[in-house]
Amino acid sequence: MNYELAKKLKDAGFPQTWPKPDFLEIHDAVEISKIYEKYPNEFNPYRPTLSELIEACGDEFPVLTKEKKEWLCMDVYCGNLVDVLSRGLTPQEAVANLWLVLKVKI
Repeated sequence: MNYELAKKLKDAGFPQTWPKPDFLEIHDAVEISKIYEKYPNEFNPYRPTLSELIEACGDEFPVLTKEKKEWLCMDVYCGNLVDVLSRGLTPQEAVANLWLVLKVKI
């Protein structure tokens, strides 16, 4: 998942579950650049796993399928695929985009 999509998830309220570093051990003399090096994830949006994204979509999760080079989240009606809800180059991107679509619907 790229930075832009992870940032969209963060901005839309997706839980950021990075383990928090113990800043009590960091002395005042440490430069901020060294903190970024030691804890890079603390300053970047969390990139959730596919399982976390599917769980976050809950009961609204449709069918996830691959067509050619693209992953699609699609609604199914009576066994027929009827509507593409989201897309991505990876399953993770397609489901992240689905979560964003569902978040807007709420």
